[in-house]
Amino acid sequence: MKPQDGTYKLEKKELGDVYANAPAYLSKLSPVAKGVPYIDENTRPFEKLIRKAIEIVRRKPYCEKITDAYLSKYKGSKSDPVFYVTYDRSDGLPRNFFLSKSEIEASK
Repeated sequence: MKPQDGTYKLEKKELGDVYANAPAYLSKLSPVAKGVPYIDENTRPFEKLIRKAIEIVRRKPYCEKITDAYLSKYKGSKSDPVFYVTYDRSDGLPRNFFLSKSEIEASK
């Protein structure tokens, strides 16, 4: 928008999209290591949530490979448990990404 000479009227001016040909953000899907997630008696009730958490994290820009996913012992509560997904970053260092049940359910 650009003001017209000496008035409060605005003139519309179209701008071109400078990112029109850029690759789509979060379009990369990182691989998941074989055997992940490990489902046992502690995680069986949350299997769908853990798998959804993995899908969320594997789309993150610095994620190169998912190496683990499990229920966190020290974070969260019984009504809103927290899960962690371990991934290798593009710089070679492993990182944990924590997501609560409510965050996972609120995501697309």
